[in-house]
Amino acid sequence: MWCDKLVYEKSARNRRVRPSSTLRNVFLTTRSVYYYTPAWILQGVRTVFQGGIDLDPSSDECGNINVQAATFYTSADDGLDKARQWYGNIFVNPPFGVRKQQSMQGLFLERSIREYRYNSKVKSIILLLKVAVGYQWFNQVYTWPHCFLYEKVKFEHDGLSNNNPHGTVVVYLGTNVPLFCEQFGKLGAIPGFNSWQYTTPKVQ
Repeated sequence: MWCDKLVYEKSARNRRVRPSSTLRNVFLTTRSVYYYTPAWILQGVRTVFQGGIDLDPSSDECGNINVQAATFYTSADDGLDKARQWYGNIFVNPPFGVRKQQSMQGLFLERSIREYRYNSKVKSIILLLKVAVGYQWFNQVYTWPHCFLYEKVKFEHDGLSNNNPHGTVVVYLGTNVPLFCEQFGKLGAIPGFNSWQYTTPKVQ
């Protein structure tokens, strides 16, 4: 992800808080702030893709050091812009914040679903999202294979690392569901795979 450094620096000055507290604040604001994905999650993503990441539509030069996507779009590029082509195996770690009163994470989720369904150039997509139960946009998560990570994810921002106060869910849009379950089932709960699932009672 790209990071809105200006917002981060203003937050530090205005609140006069320690850097670790400032990092927590970026997760709680509605302003658009980007943060960087831990390597252990990216390792799982590459395993499911069985290769590299072709596109990260919400990143920057610093974020791509970890992601190593063949192509990435920065905030200036705007990965949500219809002119930005999506293709191949795509990893999406959207920013928090809102755009025109709509969740940025929800907007990237909607774009991902649309691209996967209707763009023949897209092979598969993995999204890393906050757990936002109770928000309408999050309801779409339940219709796709997904994994609620056991651990609070420590994201990186300007060289600092801190826990995201939200839980994290990994969402998979692709055909290799068994591999997704095998890989991310080690890291969290996948409904119907390694957590509770409903079974129809046997008729006596």
